[in-house]
Amino acid sequence: MRTKINNKRMQVVDLGLRSKWASCNLGAGSQEEYGNYFAWGETEPKNNYEKDNYKLYAEGKTLKYGVEGDCAHVDPSIKKELELKDDAAHIMLGGSWRMPNMNDIKELF
Repeated sequence: MRTKINNKRMQVVDLGLRSKWASCNLGAGSQEEYGNYFAWGETEPKNNYEKDNYKLYAEGKTLKYGVEGDCAHVDPSIKKELELKDDAAHIMLGGSWRMPNMNDIKELF
């Protein structure tokens, strides 16, 4: 069951980068908590991650999302960024919240 998180509890952190970051992980109540774990492109948390229970994997390949070095460089239909309907942060927090993309992560490092 999808739980909508109160996005008023989630604080925006400005690190002086192009993107803003959340004060804690999705599903966490504080910075000290781990929060929920999600498979990429899924909006429901999981406890177990296997190809058999990944909704975007079938017949030995990723169906929708990938990264460079993965199937994304071969199949032009494979997306590198999440659509909002597949973005756990957007679904759970609403508004303009979204999961970081590869450029956001590279900039953070």
